[in-house]
Amino acid sequence: MKGNQYKNGKRKIKKKKNTKTKKTEQKRVGKLVRFVLANSPKKYSGWNNRYSYQSNIHNLIYKGSIFTNDKFQNCIITDCNFKKAKLTNIDFAHCNLKRTSFKGAFLCNVVIFNCNMTDVDFDEAILNNVAFICLNVNSIRNLDLTSDEVKIINKYPDINHIELLNSALSLASFNQYYKYHVLNVTTQKVNNWMLYCLAAQYSSFDDVAKGLYALTRRKDKKGFITLGKYKKHLDSYLKLC
Repeated sequence: MKGNQYKNGKRKIKKKKNTKTKKTEQKRVGKLVRFVLANSPKKYSGWNNRYSYQSNIHNLIYKGSIFTNDKFQNCIITDCNFKKAKLTNIDFAHCNLKRTSFKGAFLCNVVIFNCNMTDVDFDEAILNNVAFICLNVNSIRNLDLTSDEVKIINKYPDINHIELLNSALSLASFNQYYKYHVLNVTTQKVNNWMLYCLAAQYSSFDDVAKGLYALTRRKDKKGFITLGKYKKHLDSYLKLC
């Protein structure tokens, strides 16, 4: 009996080690590694400059954590605690955020696009330029819909500005931009929802078109993971900051 337990223990240790080695190798070659964790009593810290695809996290604690320039794509983030967390330049796209709490959190340049927001709580949260796109805001708790810092976009934006569309489409030619699918659905199709959300923050679509086209000539194309990162570039290009 003890011999079998010893063998099983060694198998588990070996399997865990092999899994860790495999994930390390995947990260090294640039492959996406899905993060899966649930029901942990531990308090976790945040991260920055990360693209999370199909991650599955449930009932985790990120209280007081800091997240910067991160995108969550097709992720499950349910019953999580982001109380008093600081989220800057964050995109949630096609995620399930059901029953997650942002009580007392600070959110700046955050986009929540086509997500399940059932019973998501923003009690006492500070929102600075937060966009809710293509989702049911009525299922959200304690969200001040009258705030100028809250943008609701539920009608498909019909963009007729050819230069703006072409500038956004030209970015798909560069994998450093395209792989995060911020402004492009495919190499031949622009994400009108996200492009409009970005461009509507400026007085001239012409200026935004020029600013986006300037990215094609930029040497350092790393880090454009979120809409907030594009906004930071445009603010600098247009000398708004």
